Amino acid sequence: MSLIIIASSVFLYALFWVWYVGFGRKASPELIARALQALDQHGGHWTSDTHRNHIRQLLENDDGKEFIMVNLLTFKRPRKQSYKLLNQYYQVFGKSLLKRAGHPIVVASSASGKIEFLGVPVDEEWDMAGLMRYRSRSDFAEIVIATAGSEHHDFKLQALERTIAFPASPSTLIGSPRVLVALILALLASLLHIALV
Repeated sequence: MSLIIIASSVFLYALFWVWYVGFGRKASPELIARALQALDQHGGHWTSDTHRNHIRQLLENDDGKEFIMVNLLTFKRPRKQSYKLLNQYYQVFGKSLLKRAGHPIVVASSASGKIEFLGVPVDEEWDMAGLMRYRSRSDFAEIVIATAGSEHHDFKLQALERTIAFPASPSTLIGSPRVLVALILALLASLLHIALV
């Protein structure tokens, strides 16, 4: 019975690992071309040469690993209405993200104005910061293709006064679901073993 419990736990974790980590698949030239075409057709504020070149660079330098999108946001007033609009945006974006093992890592509201700054306007403040985990850059490209042209982008534009987002490759990621899921499965397996002994 113990071997069955252990084998089942390992099997479940393997399934989770395949979904959450993937196989290191890199963005193909065809996928990159489709993503850029989607941006050209429906990208709106993403269609400048700078944005396009940065996205192309991100996809062409794909390492097949996860990355974090760092977001800073300032909401239009009244904030309550802007929060609702951004939530409507996330209802669409979040489903596409979660389907590909992406998720928020941190979403936090500012506790005060800037404490430290250099080379930015003195009066430029941010209301919220968010870190979004993507399983891979190819997943990012697929999300762009799946959501480009959707009206949910209009909700985001209506909600935000300004925003900035840039991709970052994590060197350290404490509290990863990889560890959490392993601990949960180990705990459940132990409890099940105790109950059956």
